[in-house]
Amino acid sequence: METFTVFSEPGSYCSFPSIVPIEGGSLLVAFRRAGRNSVEAAKGTPTHHDPDSRIVIVASGDGGESWDARDPVTVELPDYGVNDPALTRLHDGDLLLRFAAIEVLPESERDNLTGEPVAHREDLGLVSALQGNYICRSADEGRTWSDPQRVEAGELTLTASREPVVEMGDGTLALSVYSCSPSEGERTWLLRSTDGGASWPESSLIAADQAGAGSNGDDGANLNETAVLPLDGDRLLAMIRADDSYVIEGEHVPVGGIGELLRARSEDAGASWGAPSASGIWGQPAHLLRLADGRILCTYGVRKPPYAVRARLSSDEGESWDEREMTLREGAPRWDIGYPASAQLPDGRVVSVYYWIAADASRVIEATRWEPPA
Repeated sequence: METFTVFSEPGSYCSFPSIVPIEGGSLLVAFRRAGRNSVEAAKGTPTHHDPDSRIVIVASGDGGESWDARDPVTVELPDYGVNDPALTRLHDGDLLLRFAAIEVLPESERDNLTGEPVAHREDLGLVSALQGNYICRSADEGRTWSDPQRVEAGELTLTASREPVVEMGDGTLALSVYSCSPSEGERTWLLRSTDGGASWPESSLIAADQAGAGSNGDDGANLNETAVLPLDGDRLLAMIRADDSYVIEGEHVPVGGIGELLRARSEDAGASWGAPSASGIWGQPAHLLRLADGRILCTYGVRKPPYAVRARLSSDEGESWDEREMTLREGAPRWDIGYPASAQLPDGRVVSVYYWIAADASRVIEATRWEPPA
């Protein structure tokens, strides 16, 4: 395995990378770059709600060894902070970039929030409200992007997502989203669009813990960031993050305590879903990739010592996962790391990107290049 730095910048908090292959065997990575609020918060409990944040996009033409970060492409919304970018390459070659938008205001301006407050950071003097997901499109390999358009989905418009848009065999687009509220457990949904993303009128509930979620995990689990992968025919596989807060080594960790990924399936292209079941993988959240040899790769972060990025393989469409757990990186000083995503190179090697803690305690984007075992 080889490890490379994708992006590092003093005074920035970089996180949540997404990766796709583009023309000529190159790679494109998008991630969130935030400023002072996030850097200061990361000294204690990190925040991902920061008005000083934007999406940064960089490319590599040598299999992930070097990245052109001298003049990166950026995408931002003038009035909002941004979070959780995710890239998709469509069958026609166009790229989609989805990201979440968050309104972040000083606590003194709480009454001016245009949505329900979802977070209040007294230590930072900030309150925030979710503004939904936005999508923009590129027809030139990510050099330029269209203006971001909000995903309008009725009652599910003001939801969050970590996931890329998924293109199904008939051209239908699908996107997993989750509700975000401090007063009830999070639920995960699938949105569908049959007009190229112009509208998202169809939705289905992937999973919800009917017990709700409390502060100690006794009342239920938050079910949120859900990776979705098309299988054959109308079947879809979903890997669902399930967690709540916990304490480890004397530190309160706001998310990640339950940790086992749940698995769910749809037999009708996402119109309905079977009951979720345990996958046997402890981690959060999942990223799914179909390898060239037909196997499914699941990469995920592990937010308990030794704080790692790991991967499993499945040869039976996600019904079971290889007992061999591959460690791509481990030994971070604390839990605020991970969110891996992977892409396969033409020679069969995989490049997995994730965020990590640098020596100066800043957050940087790193990549591990490795070869899946036979």
